[in-house]
Amino acid sequence: MVNSGLATLPPTIALSKGWNLVGVIGPTMLEPGTSISADTYFVNLSWSQAMGYDTSAGIFTTLLPNTGADLIVGQGYYVYFEKSGVLVP
Repeated sequence: MVNSGLATLPPTIALSKGWNLVGVIGPTMLEPGTSISADTYFVNLSWSQAMGYDTSAGIFTTLLPNTGADLIVGQGYYVYFEKSGVLVP
């Protein structure tokens, strides 16, 4: 692998006010299936609810801020944001 000497910027995801479909990628390339705190992942963003689908149970799950809820790396969630912002995982 050749290093070009250029810095690599972290990915960014533009988010709109309202419902957004957000994929969870590990901030340090965590393995798929690893859990990460929703409050940590959405830090500095105003979110009020997230919805995910539990394939093993066949049900939708609701996640709320400040409840210790976890997201799973490699899964997607519908997330309601109170205002637009930028996610930097």
